[in-house]
Amino acid sequence: MISKRVKRGKAVASSQKELQNLRDMYDLIASREDLQELYDREMNEFVSSITLLAIKAIIDAEIESKCGKVHERSPEYGYYRHGKQRTGYVIVNGQKQRLEKPRVVTKGKQKKEEPLETYRKFQRNTVMETSVLAKMLHGVSTRDYRAAAEAIPEAYGIEKSSVSRHYVRASAKILKEFNERPIDRYFPIVFIDGYEIGGDIMAVALGVDEKGGKMALSMRQGGTENEGVVKSLFDDMEGRGLKKDRPILFVIDGSKAIHAAITKRFEKYFIQRCREHKKRNILDHAPVAMKEEAQNRIDEAYAERDYDKARSMMVSFSAWADKINPDMGASAREGMEETLTVIRLGVSPFLYKTVYSTNPIESLNSAFGRFTQRVKKWREGDMKKRWLAAAIMKAEKQMHRVRGAIGIAEFIKNMDEVLTKEKNKFDRQAS
Repeated sequence: MISKRVKRGKAVASSQKELQNLRDMYDLIASREDLQELYDREMNEFVSSITLLAIKAIIDAEIESKCGKVHERSPEYGYYRHGKQRTGYVIVNGQKQRLEKPRVVTKGKQKKEEPLETYRKFQRNTVMETSVLAKMLHGVSTRDYRAAAEAIPEAYGIEKSSVSRHYVRASAKILKEFNERPIDRYFPIVFIDGYEIGGDIMAVALGVDEKGGKMALSMRQGGTENEGVVKSLFDDMEGRGLKKDRPILFVIDGSKAIHAAITKRFEKYFIQRCREHKKRNILDHAPVAMKEEAQNRIDEAYAERDYDKARSMMVSFSAWADKINPDMGASAREGMEETLTVIRLGVSPFLYKTVYSTNPIESLNSAFGRFTQRVKKWREGDMKKRWLAAAIMKAEKQMHRVRGAIGIAEFIKNMDEVLTKEKNKFDRQAS
């Protein structure tokens, strides 16, 4: 058995070997004494300074390819070194850092400065924008960005106004990507909900594809969750390829505007009212002394997997509720059939728990809340959409397949069968 002392000794030896390898790797860039001095400072500064040394070496390599070695006077090179510009900079770890810009000019009478491709690449704003976006997505506000920035004494360009400009550009690119990406596959399940942000309502649609993968399909901003906003939401999705020729289950929170927009636009659809929203609405009318019993009765009905039995239990509950408070009974009857849609469609047990409520999109709304709570003042224009688009694109990277995804194929088949039965029934009645 290896003793703790031996293990510690091996760990120390391994650490020292890694440091030695690092020193050897950059031996061509700077002397070991310079590296040791850097290492004696804080690690962040050490790593950033090493990066700066590497950048200098890469730029010097390009200069040498154009001008030859220092003091070399070979006619094969068409350029020569022409001093340095003190106001130069490069971006290291998302921050501007001063670096004297080497100048290279053409030989001959008409001296013309030759741009250095490597220097230009190390100045790209996209590097800064990506870094700013990443930090702000992880909870750093523009006011606190300087404190959260990497410890580079020479860094600049990280003031609040500068950070804000970088974030605007980065988030604008993400919003453009979000608005233009195609909806090029079939989404048999679509969750729709509204999110309040800065006094406005953002209607958001989250789709689930045939394999159970989740994707935010569209969002639209409005003063309220009205039918016009939802219509615009559907216009956008349809324009980017939403498939309407196959059945879709819409899971909604009970909004009349969303319900009306769906029924006017789609032919092959089903609507599932979120049971959690519905149950809260019913219990709001229940006397305090009767809330527990009312909740137990509703839960018992919703737990039933036979449609006729579940419907009978909800009808019975409504009659019982009428005797306690007629408004509670009316609330239970309103939209009752749509709270039982997933039972009527014979959804498999695991998928059933996914689609009987808007919880999947509620979790996305929670991500919005964590991301936007730092904003003290919302401005006009596309600021709200930019922030939510950035939050969505980040959240999507962490999304897993929905629970019960294996049952989606059977679920689609059930929707087709129910639609066929309803059409045949309608044709018989019409004839």
